[in-house]
Amino acid sequence: MTSINLNLPLSPYPVAFLRNFFDLAQEIDEPVLRHLLGDQKQAVLLTDETIIEHYSETIEARLSGIDDLRIIAFPTLAEDEDYTREGSIEALHAFLDEEGIPRDVLVIAIGGGKLLDLAALFTSVSEEQEPALLFPTTLSAMADYALYPTMLDLSFGDLDEPLTLRPPRAVVIDVSATRTLSEDDFNFGLCLIISWALADGGEFWTRVKDEPVFYSSYSLGELEEFVRMSVRAKILYNAKIEEDFTMLGLADVGASFSFAFRSASGMRTSRGDALARGIDILMALAVKNGFASKETRAEVAAVLRDYGFDLDSKVKFKTEEFLNAMFARLDQTSKIGLPMISQPGDVKLVTSFTLADVTNALLDLMLE
Repeated sequence: MTSINLNLPLSPYPVAFLRNFFDLAQEIDEPVLRHLLGDQKQAVLLTDETIIEHYSETIEARLSGIDDLRIIAFPTLAEDEDYTREGSIEALHAFLDEEGIPRDVLVIAIGGGKLLDLAALFTSVSEEQEPALLFPTTLSAMADYALYPTMLDLSFGDLDEPLTLRPPRAVVIDVSATRTLSEDDFNFGLCLIISWALADGGEFWTRVKDEPVFYSSYSLGELEEFVRMSVRAKILYNAKIEEDFTMLGLADVGASFSFAFRSASGMRTSRGDALARGIDILMALAVKNGFASKETRAEVAAVLRDYGFDLDSKVKFKTEEFLNAMFARLDQTSKIGLPMISQPGDVKLVTSFTLADVTNALLDLMLE
């Protein structure tokens, strides 16, 4: 068996694990791939230059059943850049019109989370558009993109309201794509997986704690199991979200902290280390507010250190730049639902915080 579908009723579309899509030397489950692609004979592939560099031959071979495949490779973006705000949607529509490609063409997206966001937006601005088929290639996108966003807080063209996103045809995961990731990209995704294990508890947390995976030595089977458990944890966790407030998960706040901390420190720490510090400081926030014990925080910190994340080195950063970076990504005045974890798997949702409250508390803890 080379492919596994997660039959979770809470997921509104298939999340498929299709092994060896990115490894041309290995066999692939062709019937499953044909089922995912459907009978489309024309498609547009959205990807980036890094993916083309590593996988152009493999992708063309795997998608050879599509007679007319147009490949659009975008420049690989920096951490603080975003395809959806760079005129990419307009450029894509212009390309389709110039080439005489119908708007209902199948869109296949192969890349990281930013590229998948572009495909989400592109396939949602027109009612004619077919749902996209998404292949995440970064560990963070594999672990964190399976629950597709339903609303995108971004005005586009003449739209004054946030755009309702069309669910994809499927999200297809092949962890062999991680073989080309840098150590920093891999560790950032791994830290996201640890955060979902912390929220899920139980077997997932035990596996993460007792059977660590490392960039220098991991099997694809072990990593796929971690990703699978992370996908399940996120889907089940997000199913509990109430609709009348913005939900920010442990990973979401940690990722925002990671970006802000790196910006304010002149990028002198890795993405993985910055995210691990964010999780540790959020656990300190839980302790400070009486939701978690010091022992639980110490347990979480010990796991992060076992994976090689640096929670201890002193890194100079500029306070004003940290605050500006946090507030640039999220609305500082709106109420947020923040998970406070008393122990792995025991999450209490606290809705009294604003982002400003959280950010100032994080800053106080960082400066202690």
